Amino acid sequence: MEKSKARSLLKRTVSAVVMIPVVLGALFYGTPFMNFLVMLIGVLLAWEWIALFSCLWMQFQFYSRIHGCGFDVGRGTPSEETIQRYNKLWWIRWLPNFVFSRDSSTKKVESWSDKLGFIKRVAKWFTSRCLIAEEHRYGFLYDSIWMFTRYTVPLIPIAFIYSSKIMWLGLVVASIYALCWALYEREKYLFTRYKSIASGTNLAEYLTGGFTAIFILFS
Repeated sequence: MEKSKARSLLKRTVSAVVMIPVVLGALFYGTPFMNFLVMLIGVLLAWEWIALFSCLWMQFQFYSRIHGCGFDVGRGTPSEETIQRYNKLWWIRWLPNFVFSRDSSTKKVESWSDKLGFIKRVAKWFTSRCLIAEEHRYGFLYDSIWMFTRYTVPLIPIAFIYSSKIMWLGLVVASIYALCWALYEREKYLFTRYKSIASGTNLAEYLTGGFTAIFILFS
C-alpha cells in the first residue's frame, strides 16, 4: 500500500513539473491580448502573475484534485471507501446526486403543503419523470455527470480571467475518459506495448494534458 502511494505521489510530482510550464506558456502566449500587453510593461508583468496563478490553479484544482473514484466511468461496484470519495467534495457531487435522487426528492415534495397547488404538481411531475432512482448511482451515466462537474467547476475562475470557451474542457475530459476506457476494454492489445499506458486511465491522463494545452494555446 505504501509503495502504491509513493508511486502515485511520484506520478503527480512529475505531472506537475511537466504541466505547469506547458500550461503557463499556453496561457501567457496564447492570450489574444498579448500584442497589446507587450506595449504596456506594467500590465504585462501583472498578466504574468495572473497567468502563473491560472496555471497553478489548473494544476492543483483541475488536474490533481480527487478524481480516481469516477475515472473508470461506471466500471465495477464501488466500495464504501470509494463512495465516501465520491461524496467528499460537495461542488462535485451535487449535480449527479441530484439527478439520481428520485426517491428522496419525491418524499420531500410529498411533504410539501397542499396549499402550494400548481408548484407542488409541477415538482411531483419533475421528480417522477426527470430524476433517476438512487439505486442506479455509480454507473456509466452517474460517473459521466460526476466527471463533468469535477472538471468543469474548477474552470469557472479561469473562465473569467481567460475565456468562457475553456468551460468546454469539462465536457471534453469526461468524454476522453469514457472513450479511453471503452478502447481499453475492446482493444487491449494497444495497451501492452508501453508500460506508461497500461490502462484506459493512463491514456486519458496523457490525452487530457495534451488536449488542454493545445486548446488553451489555439482557442
